[in-house]
Amino acid sequence: MSQTEILEWNAAGTTAAIAAREISSREVVEAHFARLDEVNPRINAVVEVLREEALAAAGSVDASLARGEVLGPLAGAPITVKLNADIAGHAASLGLVALKNRIAGSDSPAVANLRKAGAVIVGRTNIRDFSLRWHTDSALHGGTVNPSDPRLTPADQAAGRRRRRRQALARWRTATTSPARSACRRALAAFTASSRRRVSSHVTTRPRPSSRRWRSNSARRRA
Repeated sequence: MSQTEILEWNAAGTTAAIAAREISSREVVEAHFARLDEVNPRINAVVEVLREEALAAAGSVDASLARGEVLGPLAGAPITVKLNADIAGHAASLGLVALKNRIAGSDSPAVANLRKAGAVIVGRTNIRDFSLRWHTDSALHGGTVNPSDPRLTPADQAAGRRRRRRQALARWRTATTSPARSACRRALAAFTASSRRRVSSHVTTRPRPSSRRWRSNSARRRA
């Protein structure tokens, strides 16, 4: 099974293959890390890679399946979360240098629910300071690069996810799927007003019908 095939699975396809023992969760996670190692150095989408934790979690899922245990609906599926979602034992910095040493004592409710469902968190994606404004350029982690054209903005705080999703696809330049889908095809989302439409215009994915002005703005930038 090729890396491209694994990366193109959606959440349902990934968890079904893992549950059927067609592939292990560890193999799926390793495929995502291989792609991450290949593209992330030049786009800076994932600013904290949780390699050891993710591989340990994937191994736990595989061991539980081997024992015949019933697991959650996302069991073994790799996922990214944005930097503004607390993960126990990791910095709760919100992209700020001043908060880089503030360590979260517990998972945020969303992260806790993802873990409960069996998801394997492989990394944390970049955000704008405090998740504000429209361009992803953190004082702590630097900027995220638009993979379609480095001269263009990657847009707002959800950019890290979208960069990873587009780079995970073998034909990322022709991707037309919803910007709500993620890097490793799955990610924790938290959109601000209009950001979904705005970012879709920046990364040339398909906007919602109500976002005609964002399409024309994008066209002007590309002209």
